[in-house]
Amino acid sequence: MKRHNRWMVLLLAFCLLGLCLPPLPAQAAAGWAAFRQDADGSVSLSLDGLDPAQVVYGVQLEVTLDGTYQAEQVVLTPADSAAYSPEGGRLVAQSGGKTVVELYLTSPYALNHGSLLQLGKLTANGFGIIPESLRVALFDSDDLQNGPPAGQDPVVLEDFELRREGESGGASLGNGHAIRVSPCEHGTLRVNPTAWKNQLVSLSVEPEEGYRLGALSVLTSGSTIHAADLGAGRWVFPMPEGDVLLQATFLPLGELPFDDVKSGDWFYPAVQFVYERGMMAGTGDRRFSPGTTTSRGMIVTILHRLENEPHEEPSSFPDVKPGQWYTQAVHWAAANGVVSGYSDGCFGPMDVITREQLAAILFRYAKLKGSDVTTSGSLEGFVDAGQVSGYAAEPVNWAVSQGIITGKDGSRLDPKGIATRAEAATILMRFSQKFL
Repeated sequence: MKRHNRWMVLLLAFCLLGLCLPPLPAQAAAGWAAFRQDADGSVSLSLDGLDPAQVVYGVQLEVTLDGTYQAEQVVLTPADSAAYSPEGGRLVAQSGGKTVVELYLTSPYALNHGSLLQLGKLTANGFGIIPESLRVALFDSDDLQNGPPAGQDPVVLEDFELRREGESGGASLGNGHAIRVSPCEHGTLRVNPTAWKNQLVSLSVEPEEGYRLGALSVLTSGSTIHAADLGAGRWVFPMPEGDVLLQATFLPLGELPFDDVKSGDWFYPAVQFVYERGMMAGTGDRRFSPGTTTSRGMIVTILHRLENEPHEEPSSFPDVKPGQWYTQAVHWAAANGVVSGYSDGCFGPMDVITREQLAAILFRYAKLKGSDVTTSGSLEGFVDAGQVSGYAAEPVNWAVSQGIITGKDGSRLDPKGIATRAEAATILMRFSQKFL
């Protein structure tokens, strides 16, 4: 209770200061702002280049957003659990499609660590938002409680453009573009109304009870943009240079939206299983493409979703570039021993996955989950058992003994054969039913 009261005293003093914040000084403190956008679309703000000798106990942000928002929709969630920020900003101005709000952050402890100050995650309407510009004022504890010393102004940083964390020099964000949503029946799409070019836009898909998403399209100037399914009704897509239109259809539960998957097909139950759980989606134009290949990047992305997409440090694979749809999944899989890559040090995210590679990845994932992966039996019943690679011998034996992988016609295991999308769906279903 005492801590809560102290925060409220700090906040009250903060607000009083904010109402009379002085003009920006001619010589502002050195520093720059950065945002980091994660694969789920969340945006984290930080300040760097601050005077490490100064201890910061409070921050006032004047945030300019592209788009029209209610003040209470704009929220800063502190990075430090000891810090406090109101659940919603204070409206400063709103005109010309821009919204300016004030946000406050206070703490009984120092907010900065030397020259770095992690502010936290910024959201508007529940989604990560990239500001157009920031104005920042830093305060020490005396400024917050008693006002600045006589004749002195609070320490104020200059206005500066945001830039991506880790890049040198400022990067212009350009202009914001509109995001429109077509009316749809039996479900709702929620998304911020504007975004910057190259921003990862996050959206929420909310079907009515008894329905599920059938198809989702992100359209711009007649072309379609790929939207990545994060699971649990969350999707992200990169904002293009121009406005976009979102379209969605919702279907009754139990009905698949694929013209190439019929109820009598051997793979129908597996496709229904992975589709309804968000593990695999269609390939467009009402097709699942059961006979086409599955990539290594897609398999680790599916497993990464099942783990709620934890963030890991970058892996050493030279062919896994930042910002790709599979990047974070591969980093996670490498950090946790689920994948190890090829002998040349590459991972091959777009390479088609073989049946033995899929067995090896699922074997390691099962170990990561704490499952018993003791093998029993042998592969002697398969005429091509000798074709199993050395690294995959134990995983393939395990997958066969657990009924996750079965043979093909002619008593063939086909370990180096390509796992089609239908086969991958079936193997993932069997694995999930047994180990998840």
